[in-house]
Amino acid sequence: MDKLNAWLNAKGISNDDLICALITSEEESVVLTGSLLAGYGDEHSDIDVYKIVSDEHFKKLSTSGDSERKFQQQRQKFIINYINVKGIELDVEIHPYSKIKKLIDEFAKIDIDSREGINESFDGLPGFEIAETIELLNRLSIGLPLNRNTEINDQIGSISRVKLAKWMSERRHIDSHDLGKTFNRNLNKKEYLNAYIALTHRIDAAVDYVLFANGKIFDRWKWRSKMVNSSKNEKMIKTYHEVYLCGNIKEDNLVKLNNLINEFINAEQAILQKKQC
Repeated sequence: MDKLNAWLNAKGISNDDLICALITSEEESVVLTGSLLAGYGDEHSDIDVYKIVSDEHFKKLSTSGDSERKFQQQRQKFIINYINVKGIELDVEIHPYSKIKKLIDEFAKIDIDSREGINESFDGLPGFEIAETIELLNRLSIGLPLNRNTEINDQIGSISRVKLAKWMSERRHIDSHDLGKTFNRNLNKKEYLNAYIALTHRIDAAVDYVLFANGKIFDRWKWRSKMVNSSKNEKMIKTYHEVYLCGNIKEDNLVKLNNLINEFINAEQAILQKKQC
């Protein structure tokens, strides 16, 4: 919240300015969100804005969207508008209420305490792509509503950050093991560059597993290295850097790097299991 307020003050934008520019109908609920509200934004960050509207109002607005990411808009059923607020252009995503309600309801059904529940939701929720699922749930759960639409705000407020972190963590834990198998297949075929690429994806999955398990949720992977480097986890930092700074993709070194990732995952899994006891 402090970073968001500092950004708004620096731009000379007040809460009233936002309300006046962004809310044009009683059928609209506006939510401010993004990395600044999450607390890890930087000087290059801005505000992300979600506008949630009635399904009927969404149909009326459907021809007014900007052409950027047009196919994604059609596929995921949202509209992009660029709105100027005191000289600052804000990217506003408009979503129908029924879609947001369905997303939150489907997430509430996931049994994150069972491997079956995690596997069933691994690629997303019914009707939602995984990237969209993660982005919307994460951003809405930290969102700051600008107006008082009790029904929508209650829906958003029901998203559990603890559950979301655990779900994302367990998904990435599975990823880390699957990518280990990919690494071994490429290594056996002596496709060393592909094996190394699998290792970079594997260490990403492994650090996500640990970061998410400790409640650090992010949906844009550009924040990963910042999260790793700002952590006090020396083993995670060392393993992450060794994989990414690798200048030798010969077989013996690749095996060494994969073993480092195995050791890191096993050590962190033991720590996390101990915390849960």
